[in-house]
Amino acid sequence: MPASEASAKKPNLRLMEARRRLPSPRWPNLRMSRSDVADGVNAKLHELYPDRKDLKYHTVDFRWVGKLERGDRDCTRFG
Repeated sequence: MPASEASAKKPNLRLMEARRRLPSPRWPNLRMSRSDVADGVNAKLHELYPDRKDLKYHTVDFRWVGKLERGDRDCTRFG
């Protein structure tokens, strides 16, 4: 048992449910995959920061999206 409730992993159900509600931009009739989310985030980062050459070293992949959904990483501080 974790030392405190704050340190316990808490799945990000809002992210997971949002991903599952949206259609995949790549595959008709399927829901958005973790790879689709990662591709969208990376595209938006490159759109927002076109002159940042170092962004290619900090790209999001499907594993990172999975970690966010499972609560292995905390993304609540961003929004």
